[in-house]
Amino acid sequence: MSTDSTKRVGNATVLRALNDGAALEALLRHGPMTSAGLQERLGLSKPATATLVARLEAARLVERSGHRDGRPGPRAVVWTLRAAAGYAAGVDVAVGKISVLVADLSGQVVGRSERETEWAAEEHPDGAHLALVRTVVEEACAQAEIGLADLLQVAVGFPGSIDPATGRLAYAPHIEVWNDQDVEAQLGEVLGVPVAVENDVNLVALAELGREDLADVTDLFVLWVDQGVGAATLLDRRIRRGRRGGAGEIDHVPVPDPARRGREPEGRRNVANLVQLDGVARLAQAYRLPPFDSAPLDTLRIDPAPEGRASDAARSPEVRKAATSALERASSEPVGDAGDFLDDLGRRLAVVLSMVVGVLDPDAVVLGGEVAVAGGEPLRGRVATALRTEHGALAPVLLSTARGNGVVEGALAAALDEARRRVFGAGSVTPS
Repeated sequence: MSTDSTKRVGNATVLRALNDGAALEALLRHGPMTSAGLQERLGLSKPATATLVARLEAARLVERSGHRDGRPGPRAVVWTLRAAAGYAAGVDVAVGKISVLVADLSGQVVGRSERETEWAAEEHPDGAHLALVRTVVEEACAQAEIGLADLLQVAVGFPGSIDPATGRLAYAPHIEVWNDQDVEAQLGEVLGVPVAVENDVNLVALAELGREDLADVTDLFVLWVDQGVGAATLLDRRIRRGRRGGAGEIDHVPVPDPARRGREPEGRRNVANLVQLDGVARLAQAYRLPPFDSAPLDTLRIDPAPEGRASDAARSPEVRKAATSALERASSEPVGDAGDFLDDLGRRLAVVLSMVVGVLDPDAVVLGGEVAVAGGEPLRGRVATALRTEHGALAPVLLSTARGNGVVEGALAAALDEARRRVFGAGSVTPS
């Protein structure tokens, strides 16, 4: 039976944890500050702030980082968040490779590792794929001079969707050994630390929310186009995954092809075939842009695969290099055939976006992936113009800020959010 005294103790513990968390959050967001600075920001009394700082130091959550002059009396101690109070890892399980980043609580990346691999079942018998993930994570931890057990949270991105009812990965035949597996449970068991799994584009979308120019955005749509096509929808700044986790799996949705040259044949007009890298390559060849002005299509092996969700051609190094090269050249000098090629690709992307914008009416649309990076501002501008003039959609179109591997960076951001939530939520309170 609870008594008034136990209730008071419980309330005091909760209040202490809340104040501790607010102080840690302030140090993270605003950087090192004195006790007086914390007092002003938190609205606490001077004695209460001194007690708070003392217990956070005792709990090894803050540390002294210097002194500050400027007032009469002793120099004020400057306090900073102790970055080594916790670590988190982001993992990208992508087609052909795995990438890992490890960061401390401040967000500073302190370890990284990457390994190329094919995710075919015959390449990873008897759970070898799980052992590989552990090895690569351990390599990143070793670089950070920590152990695997020091990770408070790991977030893993997959090019597929997690069915919330079963926990199984779906829409991922291109990473065969993982497809239709309970990946979160398996990875949690092999790593021995808390693990969360998420669709790769969802992770990129969550990372985009940290942009200054999207600070006031509540509804956002992200279209990611490279070797495949994926999408993410955020409403009220929250990811919408759908009942079976398949929201955003739009690659095989039928769409008309508005291209004026090199139009895809009937029966092949879907999102993937129009805008992913092999579709870009075929369109560039129709305009005879370099490198397609001298190399025949079959030389570059970019005929679409007849079966499977993702074209094998779109994932070949030849296609990746040829398509991005054509896009980069066209964007650097978007005139003549190069300009017309960009117009057609922009109109194709606008057709894809129009379906979503017409239903969701988001505050903004973000284009990402290798197609967006290679096309740059010339392509973005054409997409926005076609979306407005041909579909009456006024949503701003922005380029993703993700460069390099946006998925692993988004995974790390998600893992850090959870790690900080636990550390800041508990503060100096230790479980009894």
